[in-house]
Amino acid sequence: MPAKYNLKAVQQYVQEWLDGNDDRMWFTPRRKSYGAVSFVCNEDDEIAQETIAKGFLKLNSDTFFNTQYLSGRGVAVDVYGLENYRRHNWYVKFYLIDEADDQCVASISFHPLDETMTCENGNVLAITFQGARPWKN
Repeated sequence: MPAKYNLKAVQQYVQEWLDGNDDRMWFTPRRKSYGAVSFVCNEDDEIAQETIAKGFLKLNSDTFFNTQYLSGRGVAVDVYGLENYRRHNWYVKFYLIDEADDQCVASISFHPLDETMTCENGNVLAITFQGARPWKN
């Protein structure tokens, strides 16, 4: 199954967020997104959010994993692997929020892979981060 969301459009919104448009990107609570990046990369939360955004710009169709649906909400989310970013392979999950003729990227997971990921096209991403995973608690 192809990705639900057009990756180039998602990346355009993320770039707009990096350029100062705060309405273009939203982060879920710290634990599942920027908290993991903050821990692994030893960055404060604001820099970790920037690191996530820059990671989004490196996503490509070769590491698309699947489209899932959030339980109870019916919202489609795309899942990608991000290969060798900041020395690790990452699990990236997001969706687009529609708001009055505009869209926003919702980053709901961004953390090192917990298990090997076989992408839709057969690319295999290995676990690269060894150590405590406080974002899992």
